This record gives sequence, C-alpha cells and structure tokens, in this order.
Amino acid sequence: MEHQELPGKVVIVTGAGSGIGRAIAGMFAEHGATVVALGRTPGRLKAAVAEIADAGGQAVAMPCDVSVEDQVAETARAVLDRFGRIDVLVNNAGFGPAEQAPIAQTELAEWNRVLATTLTGAMLCSKHVSRHLIERGEGAIINVTSLAGKLPRVGMGPYCAAKAGLEHLTRVLALELAQHGIRVNAVSPGTTRTEHLEGDLSRAGASYDERVTGSLPRFRSPILLGRVGDAAEQAMAVLFLASPAAGFITGQVLYVDGGAGII
Repeated sequence: MEHQELPGKVVIVTGAGSGIGRAIAGMFAEHGATVVALGRTPGRLKAAVAEIADAGGQAVAMPCDVSVEDQVAETARAVLDRFGRIDVLVNNAGFGPAEQAPIAQTELAEWNRVLATTLTGAMLCSKHVSRHLIERGEGAIINVTSLAGKLPRVGMGPYCAAKAGLEHLTRVLALELAQHGIRVNAVSPGTTRTEHLEGDLSRAGASYDERVTGSLPRFRSPILLGRVGDAAEQAMAVLFLASPAAGFITGQVLYVDGGAGII
C-alpha cells in the first residue's frame, strides 16, 4: 500500500495499547494515517502513542472501555469533534478467560466478561462508528478475530465462542453496510508473538516450539510454516483490508496463521 493513500485518513484502533493492536496502530501511522488509539489502560495507550510520535507518525490516545456503550458513543463523538471524520475502524480489543477451564467449570461472570469486550465491544464500536460511515457513504471496518474462532481450544470456551461470533458478526455487518459503500472484513491471527502469549506460555511451562509442532493440548494443530507469527504480519493484513487494494473484498475472513487452520 502506497504511503500517500492514507494521509488525511482517521483510523480508530481498539485495544491499541499492546500486542497486535499496538502493531496495527503503528502500521497505520507509518502509512500516513492519523490513529486514534483506544484502550482501558491509559499508561499503555500513552506509551503506544509516544512510540508512534517518535517514529514521525500521528496518534492520539482516548481511554475507552468498549464494553460500555456510553463510553463508546462519547468517544465516537469526540473523534468526530476533533477530526471531523472517521475512515476506518479496527475492532481489535479482546481477551481470553483469566483461568483456563472447561465449560462445566466456567463461571458465568467470567463468560460475560470475555464476551463483553471481545464480541459486544466490537458490536458497540461498529454501531456508533458505522452511523458516521453511512452518512459519508464509504469506509471500512476490520475485526480482529482469532484462529480460536474456527478451531476449538481446550479450556478457552468463552474466547472461542466470542471470536466465532465476531467472525459471523463480520458477515452480518458486510451484508448490512455494503449498500452504503462500507466494506467489513476480518483478520484471524494464528499464534502470534506478543508479550501476553509469552507470559501465558511461561506460566504453563511451555515453549513456542511446542506450539509450532502442535504438541500442546491447548493447540492441537501444527503451524505448517514452522514458526509463530509476528504482530507486524497481522498488522499488514489489517492494513491491506483497509486499503483500496482490497476495494472489492467484503464479508471475508483472512486467516494469517501459518497454515495451522487447514489441518
């Protein structure tokens, strides 16, 4: 994607304070967009925005809990008041259960907590941002799902259900918004090297090598390309789906998983 295609564009990225979301925010800024970084942890957002600024990009931090509709609506209004437009929404915010457990042992509060951010949050952001995109008659929404939305994971029921729901929400939104010139797609990452996953594997006494070979009970499929992914690779896929190069693509899920999803 050419750098000159994004100056003047305003891109909202949720969950932008760390991991894949932070890489997505940096990637859009690198290509000339003004990035609005959303998240629940102001310190992380401030660090992400500072990193973008140090690299010569433009970004602002707006703390927001995407599971709370009033906050989402207020944030959407604040973006429009400040920049006058929104061009792209990236629904990246989401997380898994605090403790892995089978459904028979999953507390309802934990189920609701995961779905509130990972699925409902994406719906709320899409609801309030799409109203502006409809008025403009153009725009793009990209949802960041997970291979867990396609392949079940041991002890990850709430997360798997939320990401599967997000994939189908992507298709519903694509159907509803196509008539308004708005494209809606999803990127589905496989195992990607982030600080969160590194901590998760460390606590489990596991390694990336075990993940690659599919020898972990939680991850039964090997990664065909023989390595885990990088957050920048996920960010590039999101950038592609937001770009004019993907102008005839909507309602699709792009699996960026090193081939793990075909086994």
